[in-house]
Formats: sequence, structure tokens, C-alpha cells
Amino acid sequence: KNKTNSQDSWEKAYEQKGKNTEATMFFAYRDSFIFLGIRNKNEFGKAEVLFSENNGTDWEALDEAGFGENVDEVVDLMATHALRRGKIRDAYISTSDGRILRRVKKGEWEAVYTAEEGSGAVTDLKKIGGTILAGVETVNGAEIIASTNGSDWITVVADGMGNANNSSIRRLKMIRNKIYALVTNTVDGAEIWEATVGGLATWTQAQSAGIIDTDNTEINHITSFLGKLFYSTTNAVDGALILIAR
Repeated sequence: KNKTNSQDSWEKAYEQKGKNTEATMFFAYRDSFIFLGIRNKNEFGKAEVLFSENNGTDWEALDEAGFGENVDEVVDLMATHALRRGKIRDAYISTSDGRILRRVKKGEWEAVYTAEEGSGAVTDLKKIGGTILAGVETVNGAEIIASTNGSDWITVVADGMGNANNSSIRRLKMIRNKIYALVTNTVDGAEIWEATVGGLATWTQAQSAGIIDTDNTEINHITSFLGKLFYSTTNAVDGALILIAR
């Protein structure tokens, strides 16, 4: 997006390579890098992550497609250290088949977490203080896992927070001193759970039943503006909503 003569205008920053590709994630790091996840939807498709250091003018692949681990879709990417001139250190990706991979060095990735058989995606990665959090889709409902070193992981919330219909952690977001987990539930309506930065072992329900409508099956985003919380929802019956917590 550019501003020209006080009017908003848009220009194409990246064009996918063909009809069998899909952009799966987009991540900006400290105004220095833009990352774009690409899924190649064909029989031999392997995921790629592209990055740009010049505001989307030029794009370069971050290592080989599939990352040496046959990854077919990157769900999220997180970088935990400063990135300069293409030297991307301590990057993590989450995958649609329940794995977290860590970049050891250029061209080399290692699996640091693999969900139990039958699980879905690792849906979100966030570093809160010295702890990395991730959401996992399991056969018993959504989980939140945590690690202080990126190698050893513990479960801090299991079994869909007591409701197996809570299927996925759509997003983890820190606002002020609280971490919010936006939980997808296509049966009872989406939920929001919260914990404090110093109390990640204890999560409480902040919103339930789609907040005001059980047809709100996902809370896609949460943000704070002028001291109020704003939520955006997915609602296939009434249409998407923007809600304000008063």
C-alpha cells in the first residue's frame, strides 16, 4: 500500500507462481523482514517460505521447499532473534501435520515437536517473555503447549479446555499483561480464554458461546484500541462481525 497525493493506492507486491499455489501465512518482523508462506497444491507439492528485505519488491526463498522434512503447508512462522541481511536465526515454523521445526542453520531444520498421531495442525506460535507458546489441534480438542528452550515442550491446556468441541487455537495474542487464546468451536460457538504472563499454567474463560451469537464459530483477531477490546468473527449464518467489549 502506498499513499499518493493524499489518496490510498495499492500495488502488487507478490504474484503467486500458478493456480496451484496458495498463500498460507504472512508475517512481518520488526519492520525489517516480510515472510510469506506458500503452499504448492499438487501431487508433489512442498511448502515454501519466501522473505523480502525491501518492503516486498524482491522475494527470496528461505531454504529449500519442504525444509528437508516434507512439509506441505506452513501454518505459522516465528523468529526469536534479530535478523539482519538475510541471516535468519532461531526461526520456527509450525505445520499442518502437527509439527514444529526449528532452523538450525542455513538449509537445515530439525523437528522439535510432533503431536500425537491423528492430530491436526500446530496453529499459532508466540513468544511471551521467555516462553514459546503454540496451539495444537488434537483428537481430544485444542491444546496449548509451552517451551522455555524450544526443545522441551509441556502441555499447559489440554482437551479443548474441557470441551472437545473447542477444536483449534485460532490465535494467541498478548495485550498488556494478559495472553488471550482465541478458540474455534463450530458447535457451541467460539470461546476466548486468558492467562497472565506470569501464570501460564492457569487459564480462565473470558468469553463463551460465540460472545453474543453461537454462530460466531471463530474469533479471528483481537486488538485493543482506546482501552477497549475489539474482536473480529467468522459467522457463516449472519455474516462476519466486529465486536467491542464494553
